[in-house]
Amino acid sequence: MADQTREVLRQRAIRYLKSHPGSPFDDNNVQVHSYCRKLLNPSNNNFTDPELERMRRALDYRLFNIMQQATAYMTAIMRGMEMPLPRCEDWDSDSFLVPSPLTGKSADIKKYHNTLKTIQDMKLFDDPGEDESLPYDKGVKYMVAVVLRQDWDDEMLVACLEYAKEDFKLKPEQLGGALQEQLLRRRSTIDAAEILNR
Repeated sequence: MADQTREVLRQRAIRYLKSHPGSPFDDNNVQVHSYCRKLLNPSNNNFTDPELERMRRALDYRLFNIMQQATAYMTAIMRGMEMPLPRCEDWDSDSFLVPSPLTGKSADIKKYHNTLKTIQDMKLFDDPGEDESLPYDKGVKYMVAVVLRQDWDDEMLVACLEYAKEDFKLKPEQLGGALQEQLLRRRSTIDAAEILNR
């Protein structure tokens, strides 16, 4: 049983490491990256069931509770906008240039921080549970990158996030009024390659 579980986890570790998970030296990544190295080392075969369970929970949290959930949120929001959207798992957060005093205008910096704070304040992602490692911010960064490429004001951003958070199955016409029209008319000129390589 442990061999079969280890093989499933080995495949998840490969998938996770291909997902542009961020620096292995980032404090929040050290533990999970260490798990991946252990799983992918062919000479490491002496895992206990509790060790395998910890590794599974940590990888599942990042792959499913964060990256897959972020993709689901943005897919729900962008439905009907005819915009090719990369999955969070395929998006390289290190390629996203965060506006700073050295790289951007003050308006861009303010918009970035406002968008980041708004998304964080919505608490769209569960905190990691026991044995799920430390918090992982790739989902939030992915959502910020997609949102910043839209021409949305604060009201539109909050409405879209509420829409995704409350019920992915809601139809845009249930948003009502001007927000409905905005959501249905917005068309982004950005393509998936641009989001991935910004």
